[in-house]
Parts: sequence; C-alpha cells; structure tokens
Amino acid sequence: MSNSYNAACGDLKTVVTSWRAVNDKDVPALNAQLASAHLTALPVASTALVLPVCAPASRPDAAAELRRGNANANNDDPDAAPDEGNDDE
Repeated sequence: MSNSYNAACGDLKTVVTSWRAVNDKDVPALNAQLASAHLTALPVASTALVLPVCAPASRPDAAAELRRGNANANNDDPDAAPDEGNDDE
C-alpha cells in the first residue's frame, strides 16, 4: 500500500512541477505573443500548487515496478526470487 502511495505521490509531484512551468513560463510567453497580435491573453492561475512531500520508497525502483505491474514490487527482500515468500502457490 505504501509503495502505491509513494508512486502516486511521485506522479503528483511530477504533474505539479510541470503545471508550475506551464503557468509560470509558458502562459506568460504565449500571452506576450497574443498581445502582439492584439488578441486576448489567457489567465494565469493565481493559486500556487504546493508540491507534495513524499516519503522515500523502500526501494528506489519500487514505484517503477508497480507501474509496470510487477507483483513483487512489495516484496521486502529485493534479492529474493519472484516466488520466495509466496505461500499461496
């Protein structure tokens, strides 16, 4: 569960960073071009998005493994074979 949260938190952090770049740089640059063409400017968002604080993943690659659908991403032992610790089989 915490790996899924960390993956989602990391994704949100990426999106917020991208949004800030668009809002702080790209929209004003486009507005300058629109103004020179005598067109209406786009509004710049006035509410700043806050970057989430994400806990470090237990393994650096765990979030990527979860996105790829690796069921063993939650395994506590990164060196364990894929079927170790699974008593259901």
